[in-house]
Amino acid sequence: MSEDKRVNYTRLMINLDHIEINNRKIKYELPVEFYSRSHETMLGKRVLIKGVIKRSRNPYQVSILSGYVLNIEDQSIFFGNIIYSARRYILNVFGKLFNPLQCNLAEALILGGSGRIETDMKDIFSRAGILHILAVSGLHVGFVCAFIGVLLFFVPVPARLKFIVMMLVLVLYAGLTGFRSSVCRATIMAFLFGLGLLAQRNVDRIHITNMTALAFLVFNPSLLFDIGAQLSFAAVYGIFTLFPLLESRIIKRIKFRIIRIMAVPVGISLSAQIFVAPLLIYYFHRLPTTAVITNFLIVPLASICVFLLFIILISHIVSVFCAQCIAFLVSQLFTTLTYIAKFFAYLPFSVLAFPMSPLFIPFWYLLIIRKTRRWAVYSLIIVLWLFAVLNFPDYLIVRATPYGILMTTRQGHLLISQKCSTVNTARLLSQHHVGGLDYLIAPYSFFPVREKFIRVSDGLHVQYITLGHMTVKRNGGMEISFGERLIYRDDPQQNQTSTTQITYYTITNGHKTYHFSAPCNGSILDQMLVDVRTVICKIAILF
Repeated sequence: MSEDKRVNYTRLMINLDHIEINNRKIKYELPVEFYSRSHETMLGKRVLIKGVIKRSRNPYQVSILSGYVLNIEDQSIFFGNIIYSARRYILNVFGKLFNPLQCNLAEALILGGSGRIETDMKDIFSRAGILHILAVSGLHVGFVCAFIGVLLFFVPVPARLKFIVMMLVLVLYAGLTGFRSSVCRATIMAFLFGLGLLAQRNVDRIHITNMTALAFLVFNPSLLFDIGAQLSFAAVYGIFTLFPLLESRIIKRIKFRIIRIMAVPVGISLSAQIFVAPLLIYYFHRLPTTAVITNFLIVPLASICVFLLFIILISHIVSVFCAQCIAFLVSQLFTTLTYIAKFFAYLPFSVLAFPMSPLFIPFWYLLIIRKTRRWAVYSLIIVLWLFAVLNFPDYLIVRATPYGILMTTRQGHLLISQKCSTVNTARLLSQHHVGGLDYLIAPYSFFPVREKFIRVSDGLHVQYITLGHMTVKRNGGMEISFGERLIYRDDPQQNQTSTTQITYYTITNGHKTYHFSAPCNGSILDQMLVDVRTVICKIAILF
């Protein structure tokens, strides 16, 4: 079971052991997500929950268990008890030594999870390009390895035994963080590097990363669609691929030693940012422009904070006063870190916001590789030219989703919705690379629009809405015409009983019409296929 604390709730990943129906036990092993309002840690414990299992909206995520906790069993497995006790100790120590805001920041730095901090502060960290410091990763695993290595350096035991002890501690730390993908990745890589050193073999960093990724997919194939895993591996590949080039061609040629030392973290940050940038643009539709500078200032500061937080957890066992003194220093560092993040987050043009199709992500990485760079440049020019040409004809693209109907023409983007939800609308627009709405037709204005908001009634009156060659007729149901041709007819009774999470696409120019469907909350691969099919349909209509 993994645990991810948020501001107002806690997300638990639970492995079901059995279910009880009418006092009858049925063996039913299934991973599910459970959301609890309680902030008490339950990691490593067996819990009894009364509720129902619902299918997730995302086809690549586990099902959701909706209900409430009846009981938390005191007896559990030995490893679970260790994790539970250690996690409660960490939370209690930070709760006593820091104020609520700094306590959440300390917990995020040690246990991981940007959801622990407030939304405003999270947005500041994201705009400054330093939100990744709240994701426990190789930095924390490195600190744990270094600390255990120092303790075991003076112990006269064989190197293999020291390696086993270090791996056991890393597994325990991975359990404390809820077995986050970034920590598991760093732990597996540390294990493989350690085996290479013990066997006195030269190890290739890229091969180690590939083996780690393969191990991830073997044990949990759904991690292929996990955003955290994608960003974590992209950053590692960037550091292992680009930083050696920067080090050999630029950093080593710097004559002044101080500048050369300072250039190392900048090079590491730049290498990671280049590989992570396309994923950030696709998922979050914005790119921090000052990330390299802020990381140069924040990452060393955050590293010092992480090191001191580990010291606090150890010293608190021996001396509370010593832990309080160190905590005072850490609180001042937290204040400095927050001030720097706010300064860069509020700078003009600190963030570039724009949508991007996932079709351009492979070209980004192919441009980095020297052998494929020329082919990637020519292919990218052709793709950009094709996208530009296909935007000239007057098309109508209808996307019928459970949250509403999104229509795109040359005149703008129009959304018709009865389920008024700002969050779902923003997710719908971002999924289809739409920067904003030009027209909104809904019971009330719940999303900002550029041109016009049209209030609709409960279907008591016939309404005609015209946008260019498109006409929308509402009379209980909905009919969409383009030119003289009926393109889409909506059946409200069927929508009330339908629970499918499917988006139905219709692309037409008034003469030719093509239809296809795709998962509503699909992965990046699903969105690539949607964009490819959209381009093919436009080409087929054009010719």
